[in-house]
Amino acid sequence: MKRLITAIIFLLASVAICLTGYAICLSKLNNINDALGKATYVAKTQDKENTINCAKVIEDEWKKSSRVLYALLLHTDINEIDKNIKMLDFFAKSEDFDEFEKVCEESIVISNRIITSQKATIENIL
Repeated sequence: MKRLITAIIFLLASVAICLTGYAICLSKLNNINDALGKATYVAKTQDKENTINCAKVIEDEWKKSSRVLYALLLHTDINEIDKNIKMLDFFAKSEDFDEFEKVCEESIVISNRIITSQKATIENIL
């Protein structure tokens, strides 16, 4: 009986850890997606100063979130977003609004793919 109880406790702990990690990742990635969505909108107005400000906001949000995301997720996925976010400032300052918008949208797609792949399923938990 003790073995069964121990197994159930470990299973519940695994589920709790999985759900906590997913909630943290979801929160961090949604914050980044919100900032990227706003930046995409601002880039369509072709306002250089606001686009540069949005790039800085995204970079700050990324700096706050990346340490946790690197700890919880595959580095290959996170590296793509990191590379894109680092390019945003350059595109904003060079007034390449189309490329800025494209990179923001690409980062949103990658982020959404990560969110989908991290959903709590039996395969991910076990």
